[in-house]
Amino acid sequence: LFRVHRWCRLLSKLQHPHESISARPCVQFMDYVMDVRKRFKNVCVVAHNGQGFDFQFILKYVLEQTQFTPELIMRGTKVILMELDNVRFIDSLSYFPMALSALPKAFDLPPEKKKGYFPHLFNTLANQNYVGPIPSKEYYSPDSMFEKTYKDFENWHNDQTVQNVVFDFQKELVEYCIS
Repeated sequence: LFRVHRWCRLLSKLQHPHESISARPCVQFMDYVMDVRKRFKNVCVVAHNGQGFDFQFILKYVLEQTQFTPELIMRGTKVILMELDNVRFIDSLSYFPMALSALPKAFDLPPEKKKGYFPHLFNTLANQNYVGPIPSKEYYSPDSMFEKTYKDFENWHNDQTVQNVVFDFQKELVEYCIS
């Protein structure tokens, strides 16, 4: 069985974002994973839809920055499973084919602490210290939302705009990651 490393130093850094802003988050994350792998027999890294996004960056890092030859299970260009020595990267979407926001209800868990909208396309180095009006709708990838989700999102975004909510990127990023 893979052990789960419960106390992530990165989480404590997220709670003090001025200490953790990095132009190279993949490098920072993989440095952490490579450190953890030395202290545990097995490490399992889980990402929801990792095959479609996160694992591409991790694979690039592994091939360019390490001496590992990863064992891969691929579906086309998507990384379904990647193993590096005692580290296994798996995609929870392969086991739970639903939106991440639907998982709490599917497992009869308490609802998310925070509404599940985050402007992923706004997450650039230039915007790391942004504080101001809520980012425009296009930063939330509305074209990828189902119709019902989009209607809920549009109502939420309009409410935020009308209420002149101040969007603090670092605060929102931490809250989004923790919830």
